[in-house]
Parts: sequence; structure tokens; C-alpha cells
Amino acid sequence: MDFSPSSFRAARALLNLGQGQVASAAGVGPRVVIRLEDVGYPDPTEAALKVHLYYRNQGLEFLDATSTLGPGVRWRKPGREDFFNRRQIHAGRVLLDWRQVDFATKLDVTRSLLAKFESGIKRKPTQAFVESALKTLEAGGVVMLEDDEHCGFGVRLAQPLPSRGQPPPN
Repeated sequence: MDFSPSSFRAARALLNLGQGQVASAAGVGPRVVIRLEDVGYPDPTEAALKVHLYYRNQGLEFLDATSTLGPGVRWRKPGREDFFNRRQIHAGRVLLDWRQVDFATKLDVTRSLLAKFESGIKRKPTQAFVESALKTLEAGGVVMLEDDEHCGFGVRLAQPLPSRGQPPPN
């Protein structure tokens, strides 16, 4: 069962919720969600399992790392709307643990524009912006999972995470 901090951040981004909203809905304290998204739990606690179950009950599926791919998260069923890949792009950014300001710099846009895009305030981004964001995330190591007949869209890391105490791959 995947309990990587990056997957928990991405799950919250796919739902477009804040940490406090997730904590309240899962019946845990806000510190549990913060810790899950920051350092994780080597041995999941009851509270961590509650958050995991909340995400599953919302329709998300956590993807365990394999020998060739890293962890990720996606919708269990196809057909969710994601205009302009907004949630998928946001989930990809947080899966990589990139701050908005860093991702905005890579895209050569302002952090304000990126924040408005992720929040939905900017209703219609340019196609060039969406394509640039997707390409930048893929170059950074995110695999964009598309809807198919069995599962919905999501994100996962292109490479497995290093074992604890091991340096990350180059």
C-alpha cells in the first residue's frame, strides 16, 4: 500500500481540496495530513489509514511503485471532467514536490498566473500554456495517466523512489 508523501499531495490536488478540508472530512487532525504530505509514516497509523480510506472513498486509487515506475494516484473510474488538464497538472506539480514559484519559473509565467490556473480562477488558459505545463512535468519525471475504458486520469512518477537512505537517481 502506497503511503508516499508525494502520492498524498497528488490525491488532494486531484480532489482540489485544502489540507484542513481533507483532515475534517477524514476525521483526523490537520497535523496528520500535513505529516502525510511532508514526511509520511514509515508504519501507517490509524489516522493515516483514515486519510487513505477517505481518498479511496472519494474514488481515488493509489498506485504502488513497481520495479520500473514510481508511485502515483488516479481516479478508479473514467469520465471525470478535467478542463484544460487543470487537476492533472496540479497533481503532477505536487507529485514532484515543486513549489508554485519554481514551476512558474520553468513555464516562464508568473506565480500568480499559475495559482489562478490551479485554483480555477483563470477559466480558459491558452493551449500553449497547457501543452508547456504537461511537457515540463513529463520532462521532470511525471507520467500523465489518461482516461481509458477501465480507469480515470491521474499521475505517477516515471521512476521508483529511492529506498530510505539511498540517493535519488540522476
